[in-house]
Amino acid sequence: MEMLQTLSSLLLGDTVFRIVQHLMDIQHVTEQHLYEKRNALLKSHELKMQELDLKTDLSFSQRVLERTRLLEIHKEEITSINYFEGFIYHLHNVLT
Repeated sequence: MEMLQTLSSLLLGDTVFRIVQHLMDIQHVTEQHLYEKRNALLKSHELKMQELDLKTDLSFSQRVLERTRLLEIHKEEITSINYFEGFIYHLHNVLT
C-alpha cells in the first residue's frame, strides 16, 4: 500500500512539474507576443502623429483636437497591453 502511495506521489509530482513547465512555456510565448505587439503599437502611434503633422489642411485648433484624440486612443491601447503584461507578471510570480 505504501509503495502505491509513493508511486502515485511520484507520478503526481511529475505531472505537476510538466503542467508548470507547459504554463511557463506559454508565458514566455505570451511575453514575446506582448513585447512585439507593444513595439508595433508604439510604431503605429508614431506614424499616426507624423501623418497628423504632415496634414496641411487642418487649422491649429483642429490639429490640437486631433492630437488630443489620438493621444487618448494611444493611452487606452497602451493601458490594455499594460493590463495583460501585469497579468503575465503575476502568473510568473505564481509559477516560480
